Amino acid sequence: MPFLHDIAIEEDAPVDFYNLPIRSIPNLQQLSIGQNLTRVRIAGTVLYDRGDGSVYVQEDGATLLILSHEKGPLAAGDQIEAVGILGREGVRTILREAVYRKTGTGPPPAPLILDDPAQLLPANDSRLVQVRGTLIDKFDRPGQTRLTLQAGKVFFEAMLARPANVTSLDFAPGTGLALTGIYRLEFDDSRQMRGFQLQLRAPDDVAIFQPPRLWTLQRALLATALLAGCTLLGLAWITALRRQVGRQTRQIRQQLEQQNRMELEVQRATRLESLGVLAGGIAHDFNNALTGIIGYNSLAMMNQEAVALVGDCLRQIEKGARRARDLTQQLLTFAQGGDPVRTNVALPDLIREALKGAVEGTDVRFDCAVPPELWNIDADGEQITQVILSLARNAVQAMPRGGEIHLVLANEEIQAGDIPGLAAGRFVCVALTDTGEGIPAGQLARIFEPYFSTRKGGHGLGLATVHSIVKKHGGAVRVQSTSGSGTTFRFWLPAATAPAQRPLPLPVTAVTSRLPARVLLMDDEASIRQMGLLMLQRMQLDVTAVADGDSAIREFLRAWEAGRPYTLVVLDLTIHGGLGGKETIEQLKKIDPGILALVSSGYSSDPVMANYRQHGFHAVVPKPYDIGLFTQTIERLLEESRGTRPGA
Repeated sequence: MPFLHDIAIEEDAPVDFYNLPIRSIPNLQQLSIGQNLTRVRIAGTVLYDRGDGSVYVQEDGATLLILSHEKGPLAAGDQIEAVGILGREGVRTILREAVYRKTGTGPPPAPLILDDPAQLLPANDSRLVQVRGTLIDKFDRPGQTRLTLQAGKVFFEAMLARPANVTSLDFAPGTGLALTGIYRLEFDDSRQMRGFQLQLRAPDDVAIFQPPRLWTLQRALLATALLAGCTLLGLAWITALRRQVGRQTRQIRQQLEQQNRMELEVQRATRLESLGVLAGGIAHDFNNALTGIIGYNSLAMMNQEAVALVGDCLRQIEKGARRARDLTQQLLTFAQGGDPVRTNVALPDLIREALKGAVEGTDVRFDCAVPPELWNIDADGEQITQVILSLARNAVQAMPRGGEIHLVLANEEIQAGDIPGLAAGRFVCVALTDTGEGIPAGQLARIFEPYFSTRKGGHGLGLATVHSIVKKHGGAVRVQSTSGSGTTFRFWLPAATAPAQRPLPLPVTAVTSRLPARVLLMDDEASIRQMGLLMLQRMQLDVTAVADGDSAIREFLRAWEAGRPYTLVVLDLTIHGGLGGKETIEQLKKIDPGILALVSSGYSSDPVMANYRQHGFHAVVPKPYDIGLFTQTIERLLEESRGTRPGA
């Protein structure tokens, strides 16, 4: 209506709600649906006041549920008048938004005895009834007790709202109980009656009419002796013995089955451990081979004549070797684990380069949404690159006919309990979504298991490695997928707290050093020693190369005693058949506590690589060497120590 004056008052509202005529409760239940929302006044006897504004009243055998905001205490037998809005709750007639007043007090209403609980009668709904049944189960939760009972072939439940100061009902299963409460019919979706439930008013509404049966072996034997004599006693003993033997046989079978399962798990774990050791050893040796390939290739690319003649070939060799290095690193991460070598890492450029490498040569496009002021992360850059590559390649495989990869980065403040398994703090969330075929719901729970793959021919290591790397960084990874509608992987990485270190502005083609220094290089691979000599000599450093820790200690001591100490030692962490870098630096520190030391290894997940400073090293460079990183790291160490050591 456009204006208030369009409303005309035909009849003033009553000054007193209770001036309405009293309607009979039985007649209310016969009103049609069209008469809902009518304000009516009723009178009746209280059956049960739930204490929350819900009151059951009765008149001439008919009941009505009153819903009110009033919470005045009412007792069973109180006479009340109530005024409210007539409505329905399913098939029941109720009185909503009601007000009521007490008009008198009478005896508590007598319950209707249900002799045949299997007979479901609508007329009994919401009435006070008494039912007998045998207790099947009892379940307690704060403020409520639920009893499950059986009466003949009928099962039903009885609910008791239990105040905080009332202890649990102490009944054993098998007890015969007489229950008095509000009878509530239960309906299915088509409003067909399928059972009933009792709403108990107080613990006194539960009475025992039959204690539980307490059959024991002694009583059974005594009854047998009294009824049948020694013959039946013998038969009972044989029966009991047979049952005991059967029970013990089942227990033995279960123990054997459990032992067999444990043995299978141990065998599987042993096979996985053996495979991990084998894979780690192969990957380490392969890393040594790649070190020579990448190193010599980098040296060749420093020769301008060689670049002019075969520059494209050299770049393809470097590209293939780096891909092989990534695969080796993935195998090492899965096989050996270990802590990541964390630094302050800026994600956007790292992610874009990884995505370019993953979609190269495919019909898959990608876009990356980076918010302003994105936090850096505290992470191992190579391992996070491996995570992005694994997820992106997984997405590419899910889109054989092409598609799109959408990547979104965001800063998030995580509170305790927000994400299971993730501590409170600042995190960077990375969400990678593809438009592929999706993952079947039955396989989602297993996709991070080693050797499980959703694709034929898959090795099942990619997502297992992703999960391992993210967890070791203190993060979490989650997946959402709908079959046929794509997949979204989300992972969280802790934000960096320390400022990023400025990289040294030294190009790969200009790595010569103005700092005169002596360097001792230890590696058990002859090709790597030779390559290291060439790289360090190009930096105009005085270099000596040895094959193991014992040789390194002797050479270091000889130079120290001759007054020509080494400024820097570059030690391989793992030496076959000799002292490795960890043991060697301990001995060298005894000779010269201030010696600069750089550790390198093909086992990039070794704990020494992640916590190199705790073991006496000043820097770390994983194999295969990145010549730029290798030379820049040495330049930085020598620059920092300039003027502080003899010969520097």
